Amino acid sequence: RGKERRVCGTVWRGTRDAGSWPPLFPCPRRRGPRSSAPLNEELDEDGEVERGLLMAYLLGPDARKLGPGEVLTWKREYGPLWAHFDISCPEGRMWIEERLELPETAREELLAEETRPRVVIARDGLLVNLRGVNLNPGADPEDMVAVRVWCTPDLIITSRQRRLMATEDVAAVLLEEDGPRTPGSILANLSTRLVDRMQPVLESIEMELDELEEDELLGEYQPIRARLAEVRRELIQLRRHIAPQKDVMFKLSALQLAWIPPEAHTDLLQCTDDVTRYVEDLDQLGERGRVLQEQLVHHLTMEMNKRMFIFSLVAVIFLPLSLLTGLLGINVGGIPGATHDYAFLVVCGVMLCVGALQVWFLRRIGWI
Repeated sequence: RGKERRVCGTVWRGTRDAGSWPPLFPCPRRRGPRSSAPLNEELDEDGEVERGLLMAYLLGPDARKLGPGEVLTWKREYGPLWAHFDISCPEGRMWIEERLELPETAREELLAEETRPRVVIARDGLLVNLRGVNLNPGADPEDMVAVRVWCTPDLIITSRQRRLMATEDVAAVLLEEDGPRTPGSILANLSTRLVDRMQPVLESIEMELDELEEDELLGEYQPIRARLAEVRRELIQLRRHIAPQKDVMFKLSALQLAWIPPEAHTDLLQCTDDVTRYVEDLDQLGERGRVLQEQLVHHLTMEMNKRMFIFSLVAVIFLPLSLLTGLLGINVGGIPGATHDYAFLVVCGVMLCVGALQVWFLRRIGWI
């Protein structure tokens, strides 16, 4: 009683009678020297902790981080478990394919290369695919990052191919006093974090559109053409990825499952409202982009028409003069004034009078 017992490098404290110690399991073979790297960061593949397992937590009132050995020896009686894997590396895929006891449907979904936001109610749990904006350095926000979730009353497994900051946000608050303590709460918190990170991206696009509209009012048409095309492309891609997530959140919030706490259900309802509002904002921003594009095309067309109109006026004025000079320049006999010294000055005076008469007439009819 009151003694300590070390299993796979982890110290368990408690009494044998109370059943707080785990049963004896063979420890997994170590693949390298011990490493003290934190589990909520990208881990060194040469250390004790494999690169495929990004983080693992034992949930419940006494939530704490777990190591790979503890994940392998985990049983439901120990408490709920959350494990997050990187399936872009072979180690992460091996965890899901060989080391975890999962239904075949869940295993295939967690390892899927291409996903679309959806929720599937299985016999043993929930399969959920969600997407979040890509906030990784050097990446485009509209290049969405997917997270795959298998959730049961006592287990939640998540996987991703590219870094997703929303899972790091959940891990950061998990060990706090009011942090999520059940798989249902983790699912709701993860959904909320994914949706919350969409707002700054939409606000930045809205600010960009405001600047473009100001430039359009100032008459700076040429510089905004490329920027407007880029903004409209971002809006189209964001809406294409976020709109299906609205349906997913609506289905999640409508589920009445006993293992989803009431506060988590409330968070899902709020998340559904937020996603719906973001989709409406995307529609509004897209409409503003289309209106701005139409105004830009209108101004450019007006500028082109103005230039063509000037060319037409020049042609109208000089066409009669060209006809007159052409008639006087033909190489035949009988050209009037050919033998007079002042004939050229007379012709120039006549041409000036004709030109002045044309300008007066065009002004009279309102063309210039």
